[in-house]
Amino acid sequence: MKKMLLPLTMSILCISLAACGNNKKDDTKALYDELLQQYISGEEMFSDEGEGYGYADAKAPGYALYDIDKDGIEELFITPRKDDEWHTYTVYYIKDGVVTRGRALNGYLPDKGYWTYYFDYFIEAYEYNNTDGFIRQWEFDYPWVDGITENTLIFEGQEPKEISDDEMNDLLSGHITEPSDIKWLPLTP
Repeated sequence: MKKMLLPLTMSILCISLAACGNNKKDDTKALYDELLQQYISGEEMFSDEGEGYGYADAKAPGYALYDIDKDGIEELFITPRKDDEWHTYTVYYIKDGVVTRGRALNGYLPDKGYWTYYFDYFIEAYEYNNTDGFIRQWEFDYPWVDGITENTLIFEGQEPKEISDDEMNDLLSGHITEPSDIKWLPLTP
């Protein structure tokens, strides 16, 4: 009898653990679905390189679920222009059971694992973890920023440093919009 109880107990435990994992994923999806409906209804605005607008003005709104840090919990990516090669997306993540806005991003450095946001005159690089979200690692400023005459790299907590074009090219080597395995879906009512 005791020999039969152990396998039975182990089977029940495995089934229970699997169910808990599915519930966590279902809860995450439910939280994200609520946010997606807020975008569709206009309660939330899209952000695209300094411009904000509603669902009706988005050219090809889309979303993707992607596990950035491979912890089993997917982050939510939302964009107003999923069909554009170079598009900005906002990333949300779950923190303490609450959907939390991460960052607007528009690039990725796969070799370094940095997510980036660039605009006309700067690039910022971020590292992600599920406790603190996106943490800025460095900022690169182009020469046409007021008072800057050379390419300038600023690592968090350090003094600005001028770098050559070759150093800049090395820093940004392999830069892409997003990982190739992100699968965008249309955001529709």
